[in-house]
Amino acid sequence: MTYLLLDTNALASIARTALGFSGDVHRVAGHAGADYLGRMSSRRLGQAPARRAWRLSLTLILGLALAGSAYIATGQHRRFASEAAEQGWLLEGGNEEVGLSSSTVRDARLSWQGAPGVTVDIEQLEMRHWPWLGSRVTVRGPHIRLRGEIVALLRAAIGSTLWKHAPALVGPVDVTYDHRALGSVDLKGVVVRSLGSTLVLQAERLHVGKRDWHEVTLALEPRKEAVVVAAGDGVAGARVQLTCFPSSGGNSRWLLDILHQPVRPLASRVGWDLGSAFDASWVAGAVSLDIPDDAAEPLRGRMQLVVDGWATAASSNEAPWLGATLSLLSNLLPAPDGRGWELPRVELTLPVFELLGKGRFDLGEHPSFSLEANGERTCPQLQALLPPSEARGQVQTFLDGRQGGSTFSNRVPLGIRWHHAPGSPALLEWQLGPGCGLDTRLTASAD
Repeated sequence: MTYLLLDTNALASIARTALGFSGDVHRVAGHAGADYLGRMSSRRLGQAPARRAWRLSLTLILGLALAGSAYIATGQHRRFASEAAEQGWLLEGGNEEVGLSSSTVRDARLSWQGAPGVTVDIEQLEMRHWPWLGSRVTVRGPHIRLRGEIVALLRAAIGSTLWKHAPALVGPVDVTYDHRALGSVDLKGVVVRSLGSTLVLQAERLHVGKRDWHEVTLALEPRKEAVVVAAGDGVAGARVQLTCFPSSGGNSRWLLDILHQPVRPLASRVGWDLGSAFDASWVAGAVSLDIPDDAAEPLRGRMQLVVDGWATAASSNEAPWLGATLSLLSNLLPAPDGRGWELPRVELTLPVFELLGKGRFDLGEHPSFSLEANGERTCPQLQALLPPSEARGQVQTFLDGRQGGSTFSNRVPLGIRWHHAPGSPALLEWQLGPGCGLDTRLTASAD
């Protein structure tokens, strides 16, 4: 706003111009008119200093307010920048606009000094400043790109949400993490919530390798030097937990704990349909993976699972031979073709038999697995290990008859073939006998 203040000579000049005369205004108007105009002019001109003072005061107040707001805004902006710098964040590129009540940066990239593998591409970062009310940061369109050691990255993610002076309002974000054990991990539409020391990520979509899961919730929680990742709003009570340990001695380790739970729903989450034969089966165990710091060295892992209710995958006639519990122990190696994992030595332990074999599984776009193992028991071993049953009676009869010159084999082989191909339920086959009084080969299938 512009204020115009005129003196008496200027007023007279305006009057002459408006009335069309070049003479003296007082003589043209006459003595009475001159007296009246003189009195009015004196009165108005007497009010001019008061008006000028009021307008000057208003201008001064507005100027001070604007200057104060700019000072406060600049101070808040610097305070936020200082706080971000203390946490190790650096702003690169982008177009910056600093206004009276807000600061805006567009098309920028944030990097974190504490973790060189963290960058954030941002469409817009806006900081609004409210005197006496603090500041608020709004981030739109962020895409977080991660690479490197996962423990440092997760700890950075947990710590970076704890802003002291400027609480951040971060809209849905996209996160991309590249790791040689998992391939490319993408989370779309992530909303972040901080619950104490736990960070909760709610993602519209999770993409790992070539698989997709929708409406996923993950919880991140620090635990001593490690970080625990679990499905759900918290780590406590989660049936599957991934503990990531930092590098030590040239290797970092991931430990996947599978708490006791039904087999079939768990398998279906990774794309394996085990069929109705496993409706009553439960599983528990752990999978560990050692990740060398040197990318030229191969990954190595170990898997140990225990399945209860295994006899439901066989008919009642084979149940005494197979038992109700199965333990699987195997090492893990990446498949040479880069698709899935190999199980080069699988040890299957049942109540009666011990089997050795190998297998392979793939969690990619077309999930599949295959397992083959074989073993055998002598007749005395079977007689000692079998529970009281018709099968044990057959073995005992054979042992008694063998002393009279029986020609039956004194060993019983057992084999397993377990396959799952994309688009069809898993096929499980047991092959038992003959031997030790079992005069035919029995085949038990579960589908």
